[in-house]
Amino acid sequence: MRYFRNNKNRKVFAIPAQQEFLIHIDWIEISQMEYESLSDGATFEKVDDRKVYELTPERINQINDRLLEIDIESIRPLRAITCNSGGLLDHQKLNALNDERKALLIELQNKNQR
Repeated sequence: MRYFRNNKNRKVFAIPAQQEFLIHIDWIEISQMEYESLSDGATFEKVDDRKVYELTPERINQINDRLLEIDIESIRPLRAITCNSGGLLDHQKLNALNDERKALLIELQNKNQR
């Protein structure tokens, strides 16, 4: 189980390993102790392990479109890094895009396992 906090609306989430595709790119991972302290009297959601998540053809198309966009968005920071002119922001951008890509691929993979 991994724990996250959304800084925009202050919600906290407990996400099981098999549902990591639900993790949003802008969530911040927190410890279990932080999760428990924040969830006491705060707004929180726990993702149900038993909830079946089915991908619609529309969602699959959205995922594939976003994967293509990620590839395109990766070109500029990757070129800068390759030419030794990239900075910290280029590395951070590539890491963020790669994390988002991994989450989308996990979501597609989970769909294919059902």
